[in-house]
Amino acid sequence: MADPPPERPSGHGTRPVIPADSERRAVALSDLASRAAVGVPVASLLDDLANVAAIAVQADVAVLLEHRPEGHELVLRAAVGLPDDLLGQSISDDRGTQVGFALVAGTPVFSIDVGLDPRFGLPAPLADLGLRASVAVVMHRGAVPWGVLGVATTSSRRFGADDLRFLQSAANVVGAAIERHRVEQVLVESQARLDLALDTARLGIWEYHFDEDRVWASPSLERLLGFEPGTFDNDPQSVLERVHPDDLDAVIAALRMDAQQGPEWHHAFRVGPPGEQTRWLEAHARAVVADDGSLDRVVGVAADITERRLAEEIRSGLMARADEARLTAEAARERFSFLAEASAVLAGSLDAASTAGVLVDLAVPRLADWAFVDLLEAGGLLTEAAVAHAEPERTDDARRVRHLRRDLGGEGLWSVRRAVRTGAADFVPDIGDDDLCGVAVDAEHLALLRRLAPRSAVAVPLLARGQAIGGLTLVRSEGSLRFDDDDLALVEGLAARAAVALDNARLYADRERVVRALQETLLPPALPDIAGLDVAARYRVAEGGIDIGGDFYDVFPLPGGAWAVVVGDVSGKGPSAAAVTGLVRHALRAVALSEASPARVLAATNAALGAQVADSRFCTAVLLHVEAHDRGARVVAANAGHPRPFLYTADGSATMVEAQGTLLGVVDDPALTDVAIDLAAGDALILVTDGVTEARRGTDQFGEQGVLDCLSLVGPGASAAQLATAVVDAAAAHAGGDTDDDTAVVVVRASA
Repeated sequence: MADPPPERPSGHGTRPVIPADSERRAVALSDLASRAAVGVPVASLLDDLANVAAIAVQADVAVLLEHRPEGHELVLRAAVGLPDDLLGQSISDDRGTQVGFALVAGTPVFSIDVGLDPRFGLPAPLADLGLRASVAVVMHRGAVPWGVLGVATTSSRRFGADDLRFLQSAANVVGAAIERHRVEQVLVESQARLDLALDTARLGIWEYHFDEDRVWASPSLERLLGFEPGTFDNDPQSVLERVHPDDLDAVIAALRMDAQQGPEWHHAFRVGPPGEQTRWLEAHARAVVADDGSLDRVVGVAADITERRLAEEIRSGLMARADEARLTAEAARERFSFLAEASAVLAGSLDAASTAGVLVDLAVPRLADWAFVDLLEAGGLLTEAAVAHAEPERTDDARRVRHLRRDLGGEGLWSVRRAVRTGAADFVPDIGDDDLCGVAVDAEHLALLRRLAPRSAVAVPLLARGQAIGGLTLVRSEGSLRFDDDDLALVEGLAARAAVALDNARLYADRERVVRALQETLLPPALPDIAGLDVAARYRVAEGGIDIGGDFYDVFPLPGGAWAVVVGDVSGKGPSAAAVTGLVRHALRAVALSEASPARVLAATNAALGAQVADSRFCTAVLLHVEAHDRGARVVAANAGHPRPFLYTADGSATMVEAQGTLLGVVDDPALTDVAIDLAAGDALILVTDGVTEARRGTDQFGEQGVLDCLSLVGPGASAAQLATAVVDAAAAHAGGDTDDDTAVVVVRASA
């Protein structure tokens, strides 16, 4: 057996000697994944990745550059074969270098001689190293590019597919570790915020497990019970020893949760020995029932209410103020109940217009006799989004009176524009006839004001994330109570909740637009014009979807004048599915340039999926190799678990093409075969995704027969665009326009 290659000198750190064969590469990749899994610091992982990459592919130089989009730069984070003083230096993230080119293109980039490559140049620190063959791969942190891994040699060679797979797999391992580290940091910060919130609010959380006779308490509750940090032993007896003897029976009953008490329990009790300073805790608990109907555990929350109890004791001694306190508490509870109800109702919509309508319906007539919601649009224009009046026949008068004031200038007694501009409530608690006369712009305006008879008004800004996004105006008419300070607080609370709901609706709409834009990046920007062929594609996104789908198609040239046409579907949705979609598209394009057999191209893509996708995601696809000639076109097709192609002939008839095979990403050696098809002039092949065949009306699928029926109805001599549009529209009509899956249709027709 040959000796392993010697250890290569490193400009940063020490790396192990790893033979270059595939088995040793797998071991190196496993070791790298193991170090990532145990939480090795990111800086060390980057050094490990650079070392392993250089040794595994026998490179003289390996670099890891982090992308910092805010500065439009790539920063050197780890390197092999370079001086340590280059770490931290940056280069532009544009196409001027190979690593920048790979980042912009989003795909691996090879170069036989990087010093002579016309596509890009070498940064100044590398220009004197005599680098030749090189390859750069994009390293992702989740769905976001983190940076680029690049390797190079000083001698002539050609990096192969195995080298690329190894480099991309190693980059994926470390990229996933970086993402996990980020998520862990977020979780730690979230827990810290929760602990801070509990401490600030003097709240504690607890659970009592019946079968283990064990109590778990949050650190904040430990402190409320008087335990030193880390000294609570989870023993229920330790808790009971801290409870005031006069309250002990009630607390024991809470832990036992007798069936007669019902599923909910609420009690206030004291902690601390008699005669010494005690504190009051208020606990809310709920029983959790096991599958067999027995009590499994009790979960609860406790709050320090010492100050509240002291205040209540003082108030109880002041009999003259007892009724006022009771009424105040009832009003506060009613306001709290209203706000809780409003929060639930407002959260039920992710459409800004609907949310605005819900808001005025909540306010009228419970808080006001008439209400307006105005939203800020692009350019700072405040636009009326919803209006309501307790007497619907007066709604037009309410609109008319504010429009008269706005059209004729001035802001009147109350102004939502002023509230939005200042970020503070515009509060007019008492309005009389003299006030109406003072602001009326003419007799018609005064008559409208007197007909509506406003008595009290408040306009508050709708503030979300520190910014005004609109305003809420509430008005009470004659016969209703005037707004007071408590009402103002309630209206501001309602506005705060409504602003969050409206902001969420806007964010949802923005996310939906972003998802659609990202989806388009996975598809070709335009179909090429091909001599002798008529090619058309249609892509329809699922209704209400906010995740990137896995459906894709591509059309690209092959050596010798042939063309490749592919339609595929990656399982699942979201960033992971998008990443696999990108991998499949790039793998297909790379392999198809040197392999004429569609079946073998799909087999190579299957191998790439197995090497680079660690989860159970799979892909289906149909790949065509198309060569046009003067009598039509010669097509070779291979199918990997995808819906079969449809053949449409120039006379208007339609049949299935018997091309089938095993889907990609499941088995190492899928069954894939090439099927030859001759297209006469006017004949066409139609490729669809399962969003077409599985379009449903109830339990009735559109199916392959639906496609055949649709094609037969198009009639003879149809163009590729007519065929594609007919199939997509027919599937959508079958589903009633409410599809839950993306649909893609590609038509390749031999020109008549």
